[in-house]
Amino acid sequence: MRRRINIRQHDRTDCAAACIASIAGWYGYSIPLTVIREASGTSAYGTTVKGILDACREIGFMAKGYKSETGDTTPLLGLGCPAILHILKENGDLHFYVLYKINGKNAIVMDPAEGRRIKKDIDTLQKEWSGYLVIMRPDPDLTQFRGKRGHFSKYASLLLLTNRDYVLSLAGAAAYIVAGICTALFLQHIIDDILPAGDMTALGFTGALMILVMAAALFVGYGQAIFTLRAGISIDSHIILKYISHLFSLPVGFFKGRGAGELNSRIGDSMRIRSFLIEGVTTILTSVLTLAVSFVLMFSFYWKLALMTLAFIPLFCTVYIIAGKINRKTSREIIESAAEFEERSVEGISSIKVIKYFGNGEHYYRNIERQYVTFADKLYRGGRYLGIFATSADAVSRLLTVCLILVGSLFIFKGDLSVGELVSFYSLSSFFSGPLSQLVGLTDELAEFNTASERIFEILDLKSEGGEFLPYTLDKCEDIRFQNVEFAYPGCEPLLSNFNIIIPKGQITVIKGASGCGKSSLASLLMRDYKVQKGKITLGYADINQIDISQWRDYISIVPQDADLISGTILENITCYDPEPDVERVINILEELGMREFISDLQMGLLTRTGEHGCRISGGQRQRIALARVLYRNPFIYILDEATSSLDGESQSFILRKLKDLRNKGKTVILITHNKENALIADNTITMSAHS
Repeated sequence: MRRRINIRQHDRTDCAAACIASIAGWYGYSIPLTVIREASGTSAYGTTVKGILDACREIGFMAKGYKSETGDTTPLLGLGCPAILHILKENGDLHFYVLYKINGKNAIVMDPAEGRRIKKDIDTLQKEWSGYLVIMRPDPDLTQFRGKRGHFSKYASLLLLTNRDYVLSLAGAAAYIVAGICTALFLQHIIDDILPAGDMTALGFTGALMILVMAAALFVGYGQAIFTLRAGISIDSHIILKYISHLFSLPVGFFKGRGAGELNSRIGDSMRIRSFLIEGVTTILTSVLTLAVSFVLMFSFYWKLALMTLAFIPLFCTVYIIAGKINRKTSREIIESAAEFEERSVEGISSIKVIKYFGNGEHYYRNIERQYVTFADKLYRGGRYLGIFATSADAVSRLLTVCLILVGSLFIFKGDLSVGELVSFYSLSSFFSGPLSQLVGLTDELAEFNTASERIFEILDLKSEGGEFLPYTLDKCEDIRFQNVEFAYPGCEPLLSNFNIIIPKGQITVIKGASGCGKSSLASLLMRDYKVQKGKITLGYADINQIDISQWRDYISIVPQDADLISGTILENITCYDPEPDVERVINILEELGMREFISDLQMGLLTRTGEHGCRISGGQRQRIALARVLYRNPFIYILDEATSSLDGESQSFILRKLKDLRNKGKTVILITHNKENALIADNTITMSAHS
């Protein structure tokens, strides 16, 4: 039987992706939201209906969109499957629902903003529905994403990375608890046996034994802390480095719709995963062990009191279930709100020059402040719930203590229980109520762990741009052909349609056209930031997508429109951290670009640090350093995307002279420009128009 799947959107732009994931789950497929976001072209403005159709096609679903001219919901009564409805809320926001069930009076929809199913009356739904509808069904041959995605094996492999540190940490925690239980047994022996007999020798022997047990417990406790620390560092290192390494393997297009702050915030998620795997799992295992041992001992003392103690378990379970349900929601809200605040703050600091120049610092600060207030409000609500649950668990524990003392005293009056047994039973009760209270407290950590795991693994599950490629030797220039190419950014109208051009080898080809016609997108396709939907791009007779990506990017290089430098020295930026840089060659390149005097005027010369994104040098110098970087790589194909836009006439002449020199050496140069003077050096000119 199919289940209605509730999916909560990660942020306000994810509603369409969550709806697709919900219906896919209804059909038995588990698809990460990030995969759907990439396929649908979700942006800061959300997702279009076309984006939904594109995403469905990409993940292996057949989908079709419909438009009701009247907006009447009556035809929806005949739907035999869930559908995505486009909604216009009262406040003007656009949104998507999943319609799961509808009758003449009410409809059951899954609202991704709340992550749950809600009932809506037909009149309200009809007012909200824009008339757009998408129905999707899986392709019969679809096998990918089948079944529920589990991460248990990944967690187990993380724990295996700790070697024996985690096992020793767990053993230390268990030994520490056993030592505590021994104290309760010693206490019962002293009260019931030693004190009534007045046996000083036995008292001294028992006291010495207690001191030895305590000393051993302290030693084991210290060792457990060290082993826990080592295991935690091992897991942190693995997750963080694997996450960063995987980010570097993702296509450039992945980063177009994401901020550095949002991606960086996920590093903190790895620490939440580590915290739960090391501390949370240890708490669970030791709590179960403690409960088992304390149960056995309590029943051995007096079974009637033990049964009364067991009667409190449903109360603890009730608190645990309610806490878990609420914490799952609040934890995700807190983590995502913190990520949004970090992204907004990082963006503001990195754009401080623009903000200050245009006098909108106060406005931007207020935006950050509002984001922080939202975060603080969610943090407060989460903390308040946590306080309520902790207090509730503590209240149950205290009630248990009072009942034990009162009922136990009655049994002492009857002669069924000794004072020592009651005292020991009371001590053991803390080993019963304590673990249960800890388990209730873990609901918040468990919720954070689940949210953090989703955020980390949804990125790690994304396919990298690497893969299996055909062997191909790239040792000479070849013609580049665009053959019947169709390309559109996900969710957008085609930018290139039936596009055919030839870029001859060993020549300078100028590409010009109005802004937005696709010139820079053409460069992105050549750099393989994206893939074409139809047709192919060939080098000679080889499809460029069949060539190893790292091999291809050694063969072709680009000076982008916005020259971005790495935070390092000028030398490191030009050589891209070459471990053995050819400094003499770097100097020759700078000479050819007319930069020798500029470098000589710097106190540290080539070792001058450029600052974050090259903020310490001018825009024109950044462009020339970016060109020097490409020249140092010495590829066969050069792409310059408005690479002289920030340069003066003299600097441009140096670069144009160098481009002619590259052509004379048999290199292919692709020059994207609006500058008429630059176009004069062209051997070929391609003029692009909108929807070429």
